[in-house]
Amino acid sequence: MPSLPEVRPQDATPEIAAIYDQIKIVSGLPMVNLVWRHFAAYPGILRWAWDAISPVVGSTAMDDARRTFVASLTLPRIAPLGEADLRAANLTGPVRAHVNAVIDAYIRGNLTNIISLTALRIRLEHPEYPAAHFTPSTQAVEPAQIEPLPGIGSLDTRLAAEIRALARRHEGMGDDVIPSLYLAFSYWPEVIEALPRWLSSFYEPAAMRGAVADTVKLAESQAEAMLPQSTAPPEGISAVAPALERFTQAIIPGMIPICVALRRIIPES
Repeated sequence: MPSLPEVRPQDATPEIAAIYDQIKIVSGLPMVNLVWRHFAAYPGILRWAWDAISPVVGSTAMDDARRTFVASLTLPRIAPLGEADLRAANLTGPVRAHVNAVIDAYIRGNLTNIISLTALRIRLEHPEYPAAHFTPSTQAVEPAQIEPLPGIGSLDTRLAAEIRALARRHEGMGDDVIPSLYLAFSYWPEVIEALPRWLSSFYEPAAMRGAVADTVKLAESQAEAMLPQSTAPPEGISAVAPALERFTQAIIPGMIPICVALRRIIPES
């Protein structure tokens, strides 16, 4: 499958770079999700999309939606990790605290993206639906301390193969998308190696499909109450519509349950 066209941060124009910076501030992540970089590859799409949903992502409604989402997500029962598992993965002391902080940042970023992008998708499908009114959030977002993401080609051959194998467990991911959470975990190879064992029941195809379906349903329920203003999309919106659907119905919903499951089984340090 060919790679999605994108504008990488180092290639961004000043206008695109400014939007990327806003997205990073709101998400609390030091990187910009591929779907936004894909939007930037088409004239006017990124500006239109961000102007439409920036009131959504920076609202008190989004703060509440993230909390409700995590509490409502149904996942297969997975036992918390014991001390032997944690030691084998070198998840002790400050390392465990760092890994948990990375997971927390991804939960926040992925939930923000799935809810806001689903709201954008519904808005495109139903321009006649009424828009919500938003109160700006006053919550400060502490940027996550996440090491620079390596390219998959720069990793040790074995580690890269393990990460690609994890990505292939997600239906709809394809060879063109490597979940950045797995790249972030590349600094802890023992964690990458342990994930199939820790989440063995969860990685079963039927369990994954159920978790993805539940995530999509929750996102749509939240998004329907958080629709942005209806504005005419720019020409060329049809070029990014497949990616918008794919990211909101497969890619991001496939990673949210992983993040939440890991946060539930890895105890505080």
